[in-house]
Amino acid sequence: MSANKAIVSALGIVAVGAATALFLLPCPSSADDESALIGDVAIDHVAATPARAGEITRVTFSIGNSGSQRVMITGIRLSGGEPSRVIGFYGTSHSGDIGAFPVSAGETAQLDGKKAWIEVGPLKQDLGPDTIVSARLVLGPYEAPISIHVSPTSPDGSQRGSTTGSVSRSGSIASGGPAWLRATRC
Repeated sequence: MSANKAIVSALGIVAVGAATALFLLPCPSSADDESALIGDVAIDHVAATPARAGEITRVTFSIGNSGSQRVMITGIRLSGGEPSRVIGFYGTSHSGDIGAFPVSAGETAQLDGKKAWIEVGPLKQDLGPDTIVSARLVLGPYEAPISIHVSPTSPDGSQRGSTTGSVSRSGSIASGGPAWLRATRC
């Protein structure tokens, strides 16, 4: 009988340890987990590509403007102060800096990496896969704090951006706070 008690006791300890580990470890976040509300502007399903220091990352997202005035997206500011620019696709393999992306009152738009996106870089530090990075969304003369969820990998399977500006299109912008606060949403 004492052998059975020892086995049950050991299994109980293992179960409590496993439950504690699952509770304390953060679960992976995704673009669907993250969003931000900045006054009348809602940001959702936003993405950043992984990139190494010296490379450029691409940030994409959906934006809804429920306000009565147009907003202008003019960039993203990371903590390292890296330059950013709003890029637009002009047609057959041509894209370039468009300066700002307007979102009219009552409009929903996508900076989806096909027609428009934001490039940030060259980066001063790595944006590792599946990490959260603090940033500020620049809306004309205003800035709002956001968090960026860097995607686990690029659609082509690589785990970083590029030095030329042609960067893959996945990841997320978030305002969900640190991963341990989101762990209960697994």
